[in-house]
Amino acid sequence: MKHLEIENKYILSYNKALKFVKSLPSYKVYKIEQSYLSNEANKTKRVRKIDNKYILTIKKGEGRIKEEREKYISKKRYKKLKKRKIGHTIKKRRYLFKLGRFTYELDIFRGSLKGLAYLEIEFKNAKQMKKFTLPKRVKKIVKKDVSGDKRYSNAFLATNVKNLVDLFDKPS
Repeated sequence: MKHLEIENKYILSYNKALKFVKSLPSYKVYKIEQSYLSNEANKTKRVRKIDNKYILTIKKGEGRIKEEREKYISKKRYKKLKKRKIGHTIKKRRYLFKLGRFTYELDIFRGSLKGLAYLEIEFKNAKQMKKFTLPKRVKKIVKKDVSGDKRYSNAFLATNVKNLVDLFDKPS
């Protein structure tokens, strides 16, 4: 499946993010593990396990708007491709919730990235993205808007985590 990924991304206070998501009336949570097979200037390729589903993803482009192709693959193919990973495997819990008319994806990282939390909001088009403002209760937990900055992509995290350590919180 091919589509445009149009998103804003924020780094959150880790401890506040956990408290925030637990205070919501409803949310879904997924266990995610992802490994990158390539991370070139305008193209990344990754394999991802979400609970018991396996996906191969290719993203093209830079900034806030990228072309994304996803394809479900078998567990066997996932394991084979994962052996070719660059950097380390990212592990996180993704919390999906709605506020107003938007769906939010809050990622709480685990393992070597514990202490890092991201929030992403995907949009239908660029006009919607430009008009968007964070709700006040979400603004309170945002540390930095990193929308479109490739240094905060998961692909960059997989290979350059030491460069971002100053953004991690000490989990309580």
